[in-house]
Amino acid sequence: MGVKRLFCTVVLISLLAACAQPAATPTPTPAPTPTTAPRQFKAPYGIFVDSRGRIYVADRGNSCIVRLDDMNGDGWTAYGSWGSGVGQFKYPMDVFADSAGKIYVADAGNHRIVRMDDMRGSNWTALGSQWTTAGGSGAGSGQFNYPTSVCVDLAGKIYVADARNHRIVRMDDMTGSNWTIFGSHGLEAGQFFLASSVWVDPAGRIYAVGGANCRISRMDDMDGQNWIAYGSSGGGIAEFTYPWDVCVDSAGRIYVSDGYQRIVRVDDMHGSGWIAYGSNGKGVGEFMLGPEVELLEVAAGPAGLFVGSGGRIYVADAFNSRIVRMDDMHGANWTTFP
Repeated sequence: MGVKRLFCTVVLISLLAACAQPAATPTPTPAPTPTTAPRQFKAPYGIFVDSRGRIYVADRGNSCIVRLDDMNGDGWTAYGSWGSGVGQFKYPMDVFADSAGKIYVADAGNHRIVRMDDMRGSNWTALGSQWTTAGGSGAGSGQFNYPTSVCVDLAGKIYVADARNHRIVRMDDMTGSNWTIFGSHGLEAGQFFLASSVWVDPAGRIYAVGGANCRISRMDDMDGQNWIAYGSSGGGIAEFTYPWDVCVDSAGRIYVSDGYQRIVRVDDMHGSGWIAYGSNGKGVGEFMLGPEVELLEVAAGPAGLFVGSGGRIYVADAFNSRIVRMDDMHGANWTTFP
């Protein structure tokens, strides 16, 4: 078995060992050094495309959210800086725009979800323990521990992948009303080992990724009805190596960004029609393998992905510090920015 095929197993062993250790005294997180180049990304993690075709990027390394009109970078607009106050982010990992144009951010390092009306930060609203209580993350109602994904369903309910709490959270609004959780720490049905991503399809079914579980899962509701999981550890068919994000297209096909430096698509939760595309590198059809995985934090290959109109696939190629668009799972019309 090759080194990359052993990757997920190594991560699991490392994480289990880490969980067995006494809690360390927290130390201040140093601010990353932002890039000073114009219209450049630094480790982009989340990507979303709205109904107008505008592309939103959670630029983790630059502590900001970016919106651009197209893959030429036209209309480039950036908002945010490093910190914990209004208009600031610490390691933003995902971004989502609802039908009204409101922008939601998984502000992972601040253990909170942020919503703003536009790219000027109007009506900034935050929910999470870092915002309301000094001392950081938590596992109670209204608290997150490194949230890495956010999604809003057709009814306006907000879903969050609460990574280090190994659970999915749903709430009716940004006050946290009707706070509902599903999941616990583990490898069995109804459990996640790092809940890195959540997606809700038009039928209200909830898809989630447990990165260190090396699988994706789907359930009908927040009670876990009709739970089904797919995938195991490895780099072959029906296998994942630290999967990070999940998205479902208008035809119901499921896309996964896999740490084996590839994008995977299946027709259903049984793996029908499996197809994978990508390899390690900086060129066409390639995604960069990241540095040694930081526990509970960093994906190994392509990070966020989104499927837009016409089936175009958008990818946040984090460690190449670029975004990618391709027309299909064969890489047709591969386009990168910058």
